[in-house]
Amino acid sequence: MSGEKRFRFGIVPSIVAAMVIDNSDSPTRISGLEKWKQVIENITHEEISRLVPHLHSYLMSLNNVLTDLNFKVVVLALDVVRLTVNRLKSNMEAHLQVPILYTTIS
Repeated sequence: MSGEKRFRFGIVPSIVAAMVIDNSDSPTRISGLEKWKQVIENITHEEISRLVPHLHSYLMSLNNVLTDLNFKVVVLALDVVRLTVNRLKSNMEAHLQVPILYTTIS
């Protein structure tokens, strides 16, 4: 199996990504997010280089998990996002969005 098939986003084992992204079962998602978190905690400079081209889809996939109704799933997903931002500092700027609030005056 090629490296591209075994990993999603260049660094996350496909089986771990599937546990989180393709599964709605909370215990499975929690287990997958804990493993995903370990990947990011131990990320190397080489792995950062492999992740950067996939950063948009990586963040969008984690964003989709934030709609889960299970609080622990959401907290773990936010923790993975936080760790990712901390580890990839300079590579994150293009992916940061500032929410703009529109108000209407009646």
